[in-house]
Amino acid sequence: MLIIATHWKELRWPRMVDLSAPVAIAALVLLLGTSGHATARLGEVSVFDHQTLGSGISALIRNYLQYFNPGFLFIHGDPNLRHSSGFGGLLFLTTIPLLILGIGACIRRWRDGMCRIALAGLVIAPLGPALTTGISARRDIVALPFLILVLAFGWDVAVRWLRRKPLAAALASALVGVSAGAYLADYWTAYPVRAAQAFDTGVVPALVAAHRAAGDHVILVSSAVPDLRELALLAVMPAPDAGDVLTQLHITVIGAPSELVAASPGDVAVLTSAERPPSAFVRIDQETITGPTSLGGRSTTTVLFDVYQRR
Repeated sequence: MLIIATHWKELRWPRMVDLSAPVAIAALVLLLGTSGHATARLGEVSVFDHQTLGSGISALIRNYLQYFNPGFLFIHGDPNLRHSSGFGGLLFLTTIPLLILGIGACIRRWRDGMCRIALAGLVIAPLGPALTTGISARRDIVALPFLILVLAFGWDVAVRWLRRKPLAAALASALVGVSAGAYLADYWTAYPVRAAQAFDTGVVPALVAAHRAAGDHVILVSSAVPDLRELALLAVMPAPDAGDVLTQLHITVIGAPSELVAASPGDVAVLTSAERPPSAFVRIDQETITGPTSLGGRSTTTVLFDVYQRR
């Protein structure tokens, strides 16, 4: 569709049909061949789901503008640390001059079809992800090819200039090396600590400790733990025919604080560091992670999960 929009003057009707037919057929197969599941999923993630039309349009605009936010592009990236390291954005800071040069080159060479695709893609690509709730690197990837294409035009301009400026070329190479090196150093040392809670680090060993202590008693697990069934399977690795793992381990997700109050002696609770059980519970295990949370920062210990038992 983007090619048709940017090349409609050059294309004849047969070519337009050739380009659009596969896309239309794939969409029909997806919509008609999934028994409504595809449309249901689209409805669930839509910005218009459970919102008024005005609120949905407002969310769409906010989401769309995030894709041009300097913080997202160059500083911290996706706010979900599962999708971005939080150090540097979708692009390195050193790409800013190249991006500016690339956009300028594409504007000057607007008659070039590839330039039209690059600029139109920058504007159009974020629309699809912006129609979904929030911002996510899993969806941001659709905009990345057009950024890379614009950067290629920027590099074309920059390389021709840098060839005449050896000192500037050496400085530019050093800046790129420092930028990439800092990112990798942070990714190696600080990101695992910073992202520990986003990846539910500590849940599996906490469930193992709870299972050992509980015996036949109930294990009460914080509702803040996602994907509990899968993590429990990883923790105890039951036989394939053992039945539902949550039932097997007597695991109950805590729905209200009163469930902790009503716990029987011997029952075990797995809670986040921000949650506290009644005084009758005694902590029997604590899952922590130690290290810096920023590049060059001091090493600290972060409590991830506590395991308590009712006495």
